[in-house]
This record gives sequence, C-alpha cells and structure tokens, in this order.
Amino acid sequence: MLKLSLVPTQAGYAATLGAESISVQLDGGAPLYRRSHLGAASKVSATWTVGKTDYGTLMLFHREGVNRGADAFLIDLVLHDSDPSEYQAHFVPGSFGLRSKDGDTYTVGADLEVIQVT
Repeated sequence: MLKLSLVPTQAGYAATLGAESISVQLDGGAPLYRRSHLGAASKVSATWTVGKTDYGTLMLFHREGVNRGADAFLIDLVLHDSDPSEYQAHFVPGSFGLRSKDGDTYTVGADLEVIQVT
C-alpha cells in the first residue's frame, strides 16, 4: 500500500470522528445507548497548500498511485491524539481537486474516509 508523504496543511483539515455507538429512542424515556462496533471510519476534509512540484506529485499520486482514488493508501494525520498517527485512507469519490491557484501556490482539497492503523 502506498503512503502519501505530503501531509495536509495543519490548519487545513477538519474531522468528524467515526461513531462507534448507536442510540435507540425509547417510548417515554431517555434513549438507550450501546457500543455497536470498533474501528469506525472517520471523515476528514483535507487541504494541501503546495508549490508547483508538489502539486504535480499530489496529482500523480491520485491519478496513478491510487487509481484515481479507488485504492486505499496510508497517510499521517492528527486526529485521535496530539501526535500524528498512521491511517488507512480512501479519497471520497468526486471530492479530490484543485481549489485555488495563486501564482505557483496550489490549494488542493479532498474528503477522506480514514481508519487508524493499529
């Protein structure tokens, strides 16, 4: 499995952590909560601000390295801890692309579904 060495801009990503519990509304009372499964996928909205060379590298990685997003890859992110951890990720179909270009500065964005590698 390939690893994306270009890390997202630290201020350029947000995450919704995967739900590992479910709730059931009970008649006339508080909901019942229980853990449903371990290792739920988290959704990450990531942004990379890169120069011309790294833009080419990032586009090539998406196009050829992970088969236009169909294949999983590894990436280091700060989500469940204050230190970066390795995650297995997929690009959400249709979310990867150039967001803006200013001179030789390119901003690329994508939504990822990630699972922490243990």
